[in-house]
Amino acid sequence: MVACSEEERKNIIAKLSPTKEELAELNTTYNRLVDVLSPLGKVELMGSLAKHTIVHGKKELDVFVFFEKGRDLHSSLASIHEALKRAFPNYKIESAYAQHPYLRLKGECFKADIVPAYDVELPMQATAVDRTRFHVSYINKHLPEDKRGDVLLLKQFLSNIGSYGAEIRIGGFSGYLCELLIIKFGSFEKALKALADYRGEALYIEEEPSKEFDEPFVFIDPVDRGRNVGSPIREGTLKLTKRACSAYLKAREKKDSSAESVCNKFFFFDGKKEVENKLLSLSFSPLDVVDDIRFGVLWRLATKLSYFLEGLGFDVLSSYVFNEESRDVVTLEVLQESIEETYEHRGPPTSNESAVASFKKENENTYVREGRIYAKRKRKCSQLIPCVKLFLSRYKPKLYEESPTIEIGKAFTYVERQAALKEFINSILEGDAL
Repeated sequence: MVACSEEERKNIIAKLSPTKEELAELNTTYNRLVDVLSPLGKVELMGSLAKHTIVHGKKELDVFVFFEKGRDLHSSLASIHEALKRAFPNYKIESAYAQHPYLRLKGECFKADIVPAYDVELPMQATAVDRTRFHVSYINKHLPEDKRGDVLLLKQFLSNIGSYGAEIRIGGFSGYLCELLIIKFGSFEKALKALADYRGEALYIEEEPSKEFDEPFVFIDPVDRGRNVGSPIREGTLKLTKRACSAYLKAREKKDSSAESVCNKFFFFDGKKEVENKLLSLSFSPLDVVDDIRFGVLWRLATKLSYFLEGLGFDVLSSYVFNEESRDVVTLEVLQESIEETYEHRGPPTSNESAVASFKKENENTYVREGRIYAKRKRKCSQLIPCVKLFLSRYKPKLYEESPTIEIGKAFTYVERQAALKEFINSILEGDAL
C-alpha cells in the first residue's frame, strides 16, 4: 500500500501544475529578457520552465547568456547589468556567484537569474554552469510527457520534508536529480522505493561512473559520468528522506473523513509541535549577501558548534539554519541544558605499571575499576550558554562582526514544523497512524 489513492494522486498533480496564466506571464517576461539581452550574446531559457517541470507558484526564470569560450565573463556581466538597469529601472538587481558570477533580477511577480556562460560543444569542456544546457536537452529528450506529473510529485514531496534544493542551506535534491530519478525508475512511487532502499551504491542511467565518489548519495550525471548529481545531499538530509519514503510506502489512506488524509500530509504538511528538548538559538543581524554565502557561513558555524558541544558531553540531536524575521539564525536541538561538572577520564590497564604511575602524576582522584585506572576530571564548562560563549571566544563566525543573541527554549516555526513532521513519519513507521 501507499499513502495516496490514484484519485488523490491526480488531484495533487493538478494542484502542483502551473496555470496557463502563470506560464503566459513567465514566457512574456522571458521574451522581454530575450529582446534586452540578445544583442549581447545567445540567450536561452534554462531551469524547470524550460523542462516543463515547474511547480505552481514558482515564478522563477533561469536565463543564460552564452559567450564564446575564453571571453571575460566579469566584463560580460557588467554589460548585462547595464542592459538590465536600462530596461528594468524599477526592479532590484543583485549580484551573486556560483562557479560563475551571475545577476538576480527581482520584480513584483517574478525572480530571474541571469547567468553568463560559455558556449561549448561538449559537456566535458564545460563547468557545472555551462553544463546546464546539456542537462535541459537531456531531460527534454528522455522524460516522457506523461511523467512530468511524477516529477512534480517528487519535488513537492521532498520540499515538504525539507529535502528539496541543492543550495547550501538545504543540502538536498536538485530539480535535475528529481527528473533523473523519474527517468530511471519510471514513476514517483518507484523512485521513493529506490530512495527508501538506497544503501550507498552508485545509481546511473547511461554508463557506470568513471571514478568512485565518497559522498552519502551518488547518482551519475548522464551527460558527464565523472560528476555526481547527488553531491550536495547531506547525510542528515538523506536519512530523513529515506525514512519519509519508507513511511509513504507503508501508509494507508485514513478512512476517517473528518481527519486530514495521510496522503495530504506527505505533500502539504502544516503541523506544529511543542518541542520538549532544549532549543539553543544563536541569532545575528542579517548579512547583506546572497543566500548561498549566508547559509554556507551558518552551516559551518552549526557544524563546528555541534562538534564542540558533543565533545564536552552534550547530546546534540539536530541542527537547523534559516533566516527569519530579519535575523540569521542557527538552532541546535540539545537534550540537556546542563551536564555534570566532572567526567570520567579513562586511563591505562593496571597491569601497565609505568603508564599507571604517569597517569597518577597527571590526575587527582584516581580509582580502579575492572582492571583499569580512571580519574574524575573537571569539565571546562557544564552549563549550555557558558559553553557556547566559550566556543565563541575561540571561534568567530566568518563575516559576522557583532556577537549573536543566545537563547534557550525559543521555538521557531520551522523547528516546530520539522519536529512535528518527524513525529508523523515515525508514527507511520511504528504503526500508530495505520
